Amino acid sequence: VTLAMKYCGRPVSRTIRIVGKNEPVITGRWGQESIMCTGETPQEPIRELIFKDTGDFSISYAPIESYTDFWGKAAVDFAAGTLAFNVEDGNRLPTGAKLSGKMSISGDKLILDGFFLSQPQTTGGLCTYTFAK
Repeated sequence: VTLAMKYCGRPVSRTIRIVGKNEPVITGRWGQESIMCTGETPQEPIRELIFKDTGDFSISYAPIESYTDFWGKAAVDFAAGTLAFNVEDGNRLPTGAKLSGKMSISGDKLILDGFFLSQPQTTGGLCTYTFAK
């Protein structure tokens, strides 16, 4: 749906994507609830994972106002159950991270399996993250 109007004689518009009641939705702010890893465990939890309806994402380990650690575009394939983070820039880019894997939504939980979203990943290991809104 696109809403359009004139404000002070200038056109203004905003497009809103409406999804069906039973369609999966990942947009919004998520916080890490738990993590299980094989091998190494990340040093810091992800306190803020944000998905926007534009396909943008941001990750913050310790959010302070508008600070984020890194951001970019998220490639989501709901049919295949996969997610890939394509990092564009950041204040603290993770080294050795594994930024793609399986994704599922169960109720108000987002589960990412086969990721390593922190730094440094020195000895390897893959994690299953559970996020809640």
